[in-house]
Amino acid sequence: MTSPEYDYGYEQLEMAGAAPAYSMEAEQAVLGALLMTGSPDAVDAQDVADMLQPEDFYSGLHQDVYALILKRMGAREPFDAVILSELLDTKHLSPSDRLTYLVNLARNTPSARNLKAYAKVIRERSMERIACQRLRTALELMQSGEGEALERIERANSLLADITAESASDANHLVGMTEAVKDYVDFLEWRFENPGIHGLTTGLERLDARYQGWKPGDLVILAARPSMGKTTMALGIGAHVAMQNKQTLVFSLEMPRRQLVQRLMASVGHMPLSRLKDASVLSDMDHSQSLTVTARRLIQSSMLIDDTGSLDIADLRSRARVAHKRKPVDLIIVDYLQLMTDRTERDRFQVVSAVSRKLKALAKELGCVVLCLSQLSRKCEERSDKRPMNSDLRESGQIEQDADIITMLYRDEVYNEASERNKGLAEAITTKFRDGEVGTDYLAFLGAQNRFDNLSRMPEPPHQVPAQRGFE
Repeated sequence: MTSPEYDYGYEQLEMAGAAPAYSMEAEQAVLGALLMTGSPDAVDAQDVADMLQPEDFYSGLHQDVYALILKRMGAREPFDAVILSELLDTKHLSPSDRLTYLVNLARNTPSARNLKAYAKVIRERSMERIACQRLRTALELMQSGEGEALERIERANSLLADITAESASDANHLVGMTEAVKDYVDFLEWRFENPGIHGLTTGLERLDARYQGWKPGDLVILAARPSMGKTTMALGIGAHVAMQNKQTLVFSLEMPRRQLVQRLMASVGHMPLSRLKDASVLSDMDHSQSLTVTARRLIQSSMLIDDTGSLDIADLRSRARVAHKRKPVDLIIVDYLQLMTDRTERDRFQVVSAVSRKLKALAKELGCVVLCLSQLSRKCEERSDKRPMNSDLRESGQIEQDADIITMLYRDEVYNEASERNKGLAEAITTKFRDGEVGTDYLAFLGAQNRFDNLSRMPEPPHQVPAQRGFE
C-alpha cells in the first residue's frame, strides 16, 4: 500500500520479549475508510470516533492523522485527503509526501462498509498492548521487594483486574441515540415476550415485586440494629438463590460455620431452632426425617461458606475471584461490613469507605450481586419513632453513595414486646433504590424457625418513606 521509506512512527515497546500487538493493515484501512467518507455526519464515522482514541493506534503517524480527523469531526468540518494534507502537522511525513500518502490510504482501502470491523481490530490490539504493559508492571512490582508481600500481591491483583474491567467496559463504549434507542426497543420487545422477574430473586414476594430481581453489578445493603434478623434474612435469601443452582458465597465474619448451617437447617427445613440446639429433633420421627431431607437439599445447593473472622477486603476479593474462575458467582453475602478490614487504610472511617467502594467494584468486576450486611448506629433508638434512616448507617456516608439498594429491617416487637398487633411482623424499609421506588414492604418473621416469610395479611402502614428519596 505504501512505500517503505515512510516513517510510521512505531514505538519500540518491549513487552516480555514479545513483538507488540498491532495491525498496520487495520490502521490504514480505518483511516482510508474515514477519508473516503470525509463527512462528520456519517453514522459509521461517529461510531468509530466513540470507539477509538488516537492512542489506540500503534503508529505515531496514524495517531497524528486520526487526531486531526477527530478535531475536524468535533468542529463539524469535512476531512478528505486534500484538506488533511494541508492541515496535518506530523514529524513522520515530509510536507511533499503527505497528500500522496493520504490519497493512497483512501485508494487502497478494500471497503468503507467494513469501517467498524476494522476499528474493532485496532481496539482489540490496543487492549492487548495495555494488558502486556500491565503484566510487566505487575511482574516488576512482585520482584521489587518493596513493602509487605501481601500488599504487593493485592496491588498486582488490582492491576490484573483492571485489564478485565477495561476490556468489559470497552464493550459498552459510547454510542449514538440511534443505536441506543434501537437497543432499548429490542430489549422492551424481549421483556414483553418473556414476562416475569429477571435477575436474582429473594424468595420474598413483596421484595421481588419491588426490585424485579437484583441485577448483576448491584451492591445491596441490608442494615439493621442487633436482633432485627439481618443475618436470618441474608441466609434465607442465600439459600433460596443457592438451591436454584446459582453460585452463592457467604463470608461470615461474626458467626462460625456450624452456627450458620444450624440456622440454615432451621430456616430451610422449617424446624424449631431451639430443638436443633439441644438435638432433641433426633428423637422425633417427623423432625428426624425433615432433618435428612433438608440436609440433602443444602448439600445439593451451590453455596460456599467462609467463616474467617476479621477478613481483609483484599483477601475476600481474591477468594471470590478464585471461586468465580471455577464457577461463575451469582451472589456474594458479607456478614457484616463493619467487621471487615483494609490493610491499606488506618482510620476507621476510611476503612469502611474503602471496603464499601471495593465491594461495589467487585460486584461490577464479577458481574454478580453483593449483599452486604451493615450495622446501624444507636441514634435511631433515641428517637420516638425508632424506624431507621440512611443517616443511621454506621461510620460512613460512602455506604449510601456506593449502594444501589439500601433496605433496613425493623421489627416493632423488639421495642414493644407487649404489642400483640405487631407480633411476628417485620418491615423491610427500602430507603434507597437507584432503579426504582423506595417504600416499606411487610414480611412475616418466624423467630422459632429463624426465617422470614411472605405475609398473608396486610397491616395498616404505620410508616411512609418520603417519596423524594426514589429514582436517583
